[in-house]
Amino acid sequence: MLSRYNTFVQKVSLKKYFDKDQRIEKLYYSAKEIYDRKNLPNHSFTHIAQVLYRALLIAENDTLNFNSSILIPACTLHDIGYSIVPKKEGHEEAGTDISTKLLHESQFTDEEIAKIIEAIIDYKIPGKSIESDILYDADVLNQAGYGSMYYFFVSLYEYKQYPDGNESKYQLKNFLESRLQIVEELKKKGLRTNYGKELLQNGFEERKDFIKQALRGVESRPDFLIAPNDLLN
Repeated sequence: MLSRYNTFVQKVSLKKYFDKDQRIEKLYYSAKEIYDRKNLPNHSFTHIAQVLYRALLIAENDTLNFNSSILIPACTLHDIGYSIVPKKEGHEEAGTDISTKLLHESQFTDEEIAKIIEAIIDYKIPGKSIESDILYDADVLNQAGYGSMYYFFVSLYEYKQYPDGNESKYQLKNFLESRLQIVEELKKKGLRTNYGKELLQNGFEERKDFIKQALRGVESRPDFLIAPNDLLN
């Protein structure tokens, strides 16, 4: 028997939104060019496409009164700062600057730009706008379910490229423990939309289960934790 998720999973298209507002299409491809230029493992345009897909599934299947000219740009631009400053510190400011520039070039109004930037910056605050709530759920779903584990490990790879990537917090055991804590926090907060919750299903528990099993494996094999300096002591 097909679940509601399986029934609706293929019924998403950006084209009708491009036809409705050609500025969205211009912005989409302008942003894609910037993401593709850097092509980060965990903040690539593939991730953006998946967030957009989930966001439109949520918006359409929850029959929410959303503004596609705010939601789609917010989803498209929410991680673009990483393509300018590929680390946590400074990427939000860089993202705001480049997003504002791209939105102006695509002829969004100042009022629309303010709403889009607000949806991106404040999306972790529940209830700021329906667009920010949808974006939040669509992005958090990237961290739920066994399928999310690919991005779990590419995020570790990406973080290791940062100037501070050799810090102890990026060692496998510490990284696993930090991710487990993040999932616990996300589970406590929960998702905000009905269809987002339906997509989630048991996703947080699946991710926690995977991390716990990985931790047990690492703790039983200290060879996975050896660093170059350990051989010189």
